[in-house]
Amino acid sequence: MRLGEGFSRIKPIEVKMSGNTLILSCGIFRKELKKIIGGNGWNFDVVFLQPLLHLDSKKLNKELNKKLERFSGRYDKKIVIYGMCSPEIDEICSKHDAKRIRGEHCPEILLGERFWELMEEDGGTYYLTPPLCKNFEQMVIKGTFIDDYPRLKDLYFHNYKRVVYIDTGIEDLSERAREISKYLNLELLIERPGVENLATRLKEVL
Repeated sequence: MRLGEGFSRIKPIEVKMSGNTLILSCGIFRKELKKIIGGNGWNFDVVFLQPLLHLDSKKLNKELNKKLERFSGRYDKKIVIYGMCSPEIDEICSKHDAKRIRGEHCPEILLGERFWELMEEDGGTYYLTPPLCKNFEQMVIKGTFIDDYPRLKDLYFHNYKRVVYIDTGIEDLSERAREISKYLNLELLIERPGVENLATRLKEVL
């Protein structure tokens, strides 16, 4: 099953616009943040970190500390766009006088209150963000060794009953989401929150 180029090849990206506000974000939100910032005409400097850092909290902590230390004293505001991807993330933000947006993880940040409604409906839900949908082969099939040990697919996904694809309106990946749900033999539900929930949470800390 080939569903996209390797996510691990995505390098950290810096968008420099000489503003007084720094956004330090997981690369998961790259396209959505560019749309939000551009649409509001904000003059922010943005640094996107490697998306797979959230799989290793120690590496994530190290990179967050490194980047926030690097930009210390250069901005009036430093905003971190991550969920609770590390137990120490809020402590790190406080140490560097940075604010983290409200949120538990990527699906909850993008879906807002709708996430909790979906959880009440069925806790056995597998959430697909656009980058995860696009890079499912690299992140999941290869990342969890299902390609080498196909039996692992049933082991990992036997408790799931459905797939929820989170369509942020940037790129149409609905057909790819259908391929993934068919591969996992799970029902597909498509939610279309756009970027509004992410935008709201960003505005809360500005």
